[in-house]
Amino acid sequence: MLAKGVTVVSLCRHNPAQLQDTLAALPAAVAGLPCPWQVLVFDGSDDQACALVVRVQTSALALPLRYVRRPARGIYAAMNDALALVDGALVAFMHAGDRYLPGGLTALVAHWQTLLQTGRPLPGAVFGQAWVQPAPSSGAAPWLTPDPAMRRLQRWLRGMVPCHQAFVFERGFALAHPYATDSLVADRAVMRAALAATGPGAYLRQPVCVYDLSGVSSSLPRGPELWRRLREPQRTALERAAELGKALLRPLLAGRYPRLMRWRAQLWGRCCR
Repeated sequence: MLAKGVTVVSLCRHNPAQLQDTLAALPAAVAGLPCPWQVLVFDGSDDQACALVVRVQTSALALPLRYVRRPARGIYAAMNDALALVDGALVAFMHAGDRYLPGGLTALVAHWQTLLQTGRPLPGAVFGQAWVQPAPSSGAAPWLTPDPAMRRLQRWLRGMVPCHQAFVFERGFALAHPYATDSLVADRAVMRAALAATGPGAYLRQPVCVYDLSGVSSSLPRGPELWRRLREPQRTALERAAELGKALLRPLLAGRYPRLMRWRAQLWGRCCR
């Protein structure tokens, strides 16, 4: 049993409805969890909408919840700041809009404890499968990542990365591997380092969460959102060109983009069976 339990960090910013969905899924996600747990909501909003959701959900669901509000400085800076406040032995990130499946967090913690009991070095992290959920307007079907039939984990990692929301990290490992704030994909380096530390045993072949593609970061940019992305100082010239290209192709790709993502994931999964 983990004396200090597990902390779930949920970042939010001006998305109260998504935060409500994430918090509402937590009681079922921890069913049977053999250790204490807590959710840390890290709010970068300029208004009180998310704070109101926290108050209502904490009371309605009896959640062991801690709420922190800080000025927005970027997602990875916020994740680093949240890590400094975590006191659980394990830490997981489940940002507003995404959610655990029933028993999902319990399964990940149990898998981590199983690895710990083998006498191996302290596991850096474990991860499971995630259902990727496109926006309903796209008409695309959800898909599971990694591919359920995938067997060659190291080969798969060369072309894909696990879903960050499907991870549980050991706190000491997480603190020793902060997220780079000058990168738009800083979570990839942390996930790969965790898998290198733990090995193939980190993979739990079980769906544990849902990753929702309807969020801003996963959509094709336009208008103010495109301008915001182009002005972000951490973006390289190539990354800015890619965002501009996606905006120009929006009329062609709108509704097809999630399907292209799904086909790519499935194709790479077949190559790794």
